[in-house]
Amino acid sequence: MLEESKTNVMENTVKLMATEYATKKEKCYFNGHAWLWASIILLVLGQIASFIYLMHAQQNSIDYYSRLKCFCQESDERSFVPPANVSIGETNQAARYFVATDAEAEVVFSRKKRSSSSKAGKPQKHANKKNGRKPRSDKHPMATTLPMGQSSAYGPVTMSPGVQHQANVEFVNPKFRDEYLSRSETGSSPNHADNPWVWLNAYSRIPVNAIQEFCSATKDYCPPGLEGPIGPQGLVGEKGVRGERGDRGQQGETGLRGPVGPIGPQGPKGPKGDMGKTGLPGLNGRDGVPGEPGLDGVPGRSGTPGFDGISGLDGLPGQPGLNGKDGNPGTTGLQGDPGPIGPQGLTGPRGKPGRSGIPGVPGVPGVNTWVVNSTDPRRIVLVPPSILGVDIIDGQIQGNATRTVVIQEGKNLRLRCGTAGNPRPEVSWMRADGSLTPMGSWQTSDVLGPTFNITQVHRDHMGVYVCVADNGIPPPSYRTINVEVHFPPLIRTESPSVGVANGSSVVLECVVEAFPESLCYWERADGRSIDSAHKAFLRDQGKYKVQMTLNLTITNPNTDYGRYHCVSKNEVGITRGEIDVYAMDPRYSQAGGTNDPKLWGTPPSDMVDLEDVCPPPPDCPKCSSAPSEKCRESGLGMFDVLGRLDIRPLGNETYSGYVNRTQDCVMVAIGKPVYHRFTNATHGNWMRDSLPRTMADGDKYWATKFNETYVLYEYINKTAFKKDTSARNYTLPFALKGYLHVVYNGSLYYHQQEESRVIRYELASERNTMVYLPNATVTGNVYLYSQSQSYLDFSVDETGLWVIYGANSGDVATNNTVVAKLNPYSLEIEYIWNISLNNQRAGEMFIACGVLYALDSVTERTTKIRFALDLYRNKLLEVDGLTFTNPFRKTSMVGYNHRNKELYTWDNGNQLTYPVKFTDIGYNTPDNDLANDRIEVSGPEALIQDEWDSIIEIT
Repeated sequence: MLEESKTNVMENTVKLMATEYATKKEKCYFNGHAWLWASIILLVLGQIASFIYLMHAQQNSIDYYSRLKCFCQESDERSFVPPANVSIGETNQAARYFVATDAEAEVVFSRKKRSSSSKAGKPQKHANKKNGRKPRSDKHPMATTLPMGQSSAYGPVTMSPGVQHQANVEFVNPKFRDEYLSRSETGSSPNHADNPWVWLNAYSRIPVNAIQEFCSATKDYCPPGLEGPIGPQGLVGEKGVRGERGDRGQQGETGLRGPVGPIGPQGPKGPKGDMGKTGLPGLNGRDGVPGEPGLDGVPGRSGTPGFDGISGLDGLPGQPGLNGKDGNPGTTGLQGDPGPIGPQGLTGPRGKPGRSGIPGVPGVPGVNTWVVNSTDPRRIVLVPPSILGVDIIDGQIQGNATRTVVIQEGKNLRLRCGTAGNPRPEVSWMRADGSLTPMGSWQTSDVLGPTFNITQVHRDHMGVYVCVADNGIPPPSYRTINVEVHFPPLIRTESPSVGVANGSSVVLECVVEAFPESLCYWERADGRSIDSAHKAFLRDQGKYKVQMTLNLTITNPNTDYGRYHCVSKNEVGITRGEIDVYAMDPRYSQAGGTNDPKLWGTPPSDMVDLEDVCPPPPDCPKCSSAPSEKCRESGLGMFDVLGRLDIRPLGNETYSGYVNRTQDCVMVAIGKPVYHRFTNATHGNWMRDSLPRTMADGDKYWATKFNETYVLYEYINKTAFKKDTSARNYTLPFALKGYLHVVYNGSLYYHQQEESRVIRYELASERNTMVYLPNATVTGNVYLYSQSQSYLDFSVDETGLWVIYGANSGDVATNNTVVAKLNPYSLEIEYIWNISLNNQRAGEMFIACGVLYALDSVTERTTKIRFALDLYRNKLLEVDGLTFTNPFRKTSMVGYNHRNKELYTWDNGNQLTYPVKFTDIGYNTPDNDLANDRIEVSGPEALIQDEWDSIIEIT
């Protein structure tokens, strides 16, 4: 009976706790979803009163449970965990579960029901009412003790009959509390030190062990209470023994999801939840404002030494060193006995033909006349025709037989031909090639009369005309006149715009008409040079027509597409043609464009005749005979030096000697000039290193200006040179004189002003070395060449450094030419040649392959090189009149670069290069092998082929 009573009390207690939790949960649900509860209230209005009464009836149980929770939290610092999803209808089930599973501590609470007035329909009011609790009835006994089971180790404090040795809960009437306490101190329920009594409220108390047992048994079913104020900090207790981990409970069924309620007030911050699934990548945000640079960090510790690196590749082989000097000749040995005469050898090869002898003195011209036999007493003498100014010797025209007439297009030209003879000769004009002569709107085969008038000269009038005088007495007399018509370039483009797909090739064409012969090159619209990957060609199409072509391959659309200029420049003017290259659909296999011919420049005017302007002029009176004149050509020829050329060392000093050359070669052809850039200065110098120390130095250009004697300009490549954008300007230690210096092996060699010293200025270290030249003319108005303003001419070739200068004797300039061979590193004089050659007769000189060449003129448009002296053999070479052109008729500098096999010139501000061609001199080669023993040489700026004068490739 007692056990059944305990079980019932325990079930009722747990049921009250579960009812309290479910009520709180439903109250929260009611408050969160007011609209739902309002609908329910309207339908079950009669049940609301019963529900409210039930809530008030359970209030005391809630207060009692709260106090127990506080004591449990203070005792073991653990909170109650209520079972989930417990409703009011499940109270009995929860209580049974609690009693069945908690065998160690069975706590049964007994609470007397509140009394209510049987006469009134509602509870009595009380003056000290708190939290809605109703006052207890005063009819309770002073104390009631209920057993709590056998879980406590201590005996009961207050023992009631039949409940000895059990932990009890005592209920005391508040009115008799003081009296009860005074009796219990001396009674059977004293306050024990290890298990003191704890007052739950004003009318009930319980031992501490009972509370701890209850908390341990019911902590999994108690909901968390409201957070109380923070109490005073207690003493640090001893660390308890860690208990065993309990079994994990079964997971309950998931309930139905309720309707969404209104947003409630923000609750306290919950524990950190589990990490959610990775979301989709967001869009890239804008770059933030760069932050300020941070402070420099503390240097880290030195790392462990790394492993040794892999050995680098072997460097490129160095350039061949200079040839060593010949050793001293050994002593002559004793002459041996003559040997026996050997058998006769084979006949040797035929020797070279000898040089032509000196022309003899011209004899006195004879008179070719005939006497007519007749009965007339007067003797009739027949005299063959002759043209004034022309002499015929041995059937050959001598004297001023061919004359060149230069005239601008559009001017009027009159040619006269004076004749003599008996009977009076008839004079006619015709073209030397037999073609027709344009005369206005007509074309004629010849023109009769001693005067030939050309009105408004047209470019088609250019050619060689022959004046023929004939009176029937043989031989007839001839005179030729070469008419040169000068006009600015005229460019014709067939397609001003061309389309080409990326990666394809197209050929750009321009036809140029110009005379004198113009320099032709390609450039971009912004002035940039054409890449070397695109090949340019020139082809002659007549006496004044040239076809320019550019093979363009589109490899970089950003730079290759755009506008291209074909440029033609001569001394009369400069003209630029334009061709636009645009991108085309790659599906088309061939390049396209518009076939719309366009002219760039000034076209020629229409041809007119004298009869279209004025009537025929009257006949000219007979001209008196004029003495013939013979003009001597300028420059240096074989006649000037043959038989009287003297070559000897300078002075009486002994020199160390020079190194022998490795190749004997002579120049056989000079190509057409290639244009590079224009500088507004008639004199100047531009150079490239023919023996660069590094690959980068091989691409560099250097230049000096005539009026800046302390500055050397350096350009990193061809493009920078064309744009005149210098990368570095060197300040020279001494002022330079002239403009015929050179850059060789990383150093500048130049003449110090007003001193007979050669300065070597190293570009890398900016150090300088100097040497004096003996017997050098370095002051006064006697310059090295007739059209020069320099005293020293520096030249480099395959054998090293040379200096050409004029000799003096006792500070008096002589006509001799001195050539000094210097060591390019120490400037030691290896040898000096004193040559009886009048340097004032030469336009310019340069040295190539150890051969000294002299240019006849630097002011004539077409000139020759007729003097070539082999300095290693002291021997004149036959060069057969090498043709050289001065397109702008004022060349002030000619230099040779053996690395590119080119001549570098400065012609009236235009920087030009000429490709050159060499062949073996043939000292040790039979004559029949000379034709095949050619040294094929080509420079990077022009491609020399067999068609020397018809095709030149420009880059």
